[in-house]
Amino acid sequence: MSALAVAGGALVGAMLFRLRGSSAFERWTGRGATTARIVWAAGMAGVAHLAGATWQEAAALGAGLFVGCIQPWWQSLSLGDNAADGATVGQYLRHGLRGLWWTLPAALAVAAYASAIGLPEWRPAAILAAAGLACVPAYQIGKWSWPGRATEVGEVLFGGAIGAAVVLAS
Repeated sequence: MSALAVAGGALVGAMLFRLRGSSAFERWTGRGATTARIVWAAGMAGVAHLAGATWQEAAALGAGLFVGCIQPWWQSLSLGDNAADGATVGQYLRHGLRGLWWTLPAALAVAAYASAIGLPEWRPAAILAAAGLACVPAYQIGKWSWPGRATEVGEVLFGGAIGAAVVLAS
């Protein structure tokens, strides 16, 4: 896989993940969060297919990413800045688990698809699952770099990590 393809996947992932999390999607389209999540998952499936995944594998990945993105925010986004969200350590742990949950259904879907067609390949699933570990660092960088816009920066960085992982896993 070329560095340009990985960078392209990261860019598309960043843009779609941010759009999925913003109110701009609803203003521009008149559609709500479910449609934004479908656009996110379908876009990432398209990236996977362009990067070399079969359409079946890309569909499994997209379905897994959709399942991963329908979770609540678990009162973790403040990362220690809001005592009402509970203990700081708990916020970081919940946010880390939230990041893993974003990518784990896609990793499991890709692994199940590979197993169903007789491929013992674990690397794509591991790459997708590992991208979930980028959640806390992405949002923490946002918190440090742009106070007041930490969530937006975190969404762009985390979406970029997932997009790059989708290309590397395809």
